Amino acid sequence: MKDLPADYLERVHASLTAGTARLSKLNFNNTKDTESIGWVRYGMPALIFGKRVEDINKFFESDKFVVSSNPKFGFSLFGVSYFRMYGHMNQRTGPMKGPLSQNAQENFEKGIW
Repeated sequence: MKDLPADYLERVHASLTAGTARLSKLNFNNTKDTESIGWVRYGMPALIFGKRVEDINKFFESDKFVVSSNPKFGFSLFGVSYFRMYGHMNQRTGPMKGPLSQNAQENFEKGIW
C-alpha cells in the first residue's frame, strides 16, 4: 500500500474511519442476529484500526452471529462481506492474521460452510 498515491490512501483512511464510526450504533448487549451484517461491514474497518477488538470478537463468537442467506437463492447479496472479512482475517491464510479470535473464526466457518 505504501506505493499507492497519497490522495487514494487518504480516501481509504476516510472510508475506514467512517465505517468504524458506524459501529458505534451496535452494542453486544442489545444486538440481534439480523444485525450481523452491520457487525461485519463496520467491524472490519474497526479491526483494521484495532478498535473494539474484544467486543467485535465477542459478537462473532456468540450465537447472535448468523451468516445470513436468502432461502430462495441459497446466498445473500451481502455474502461477499462475510467472505471478505473471513478471507482477510483468518489465522491460516489471511493477510491480516490476528484480529479475529480462533472462536470467532470457527463460527464464521460454521456459518459459511
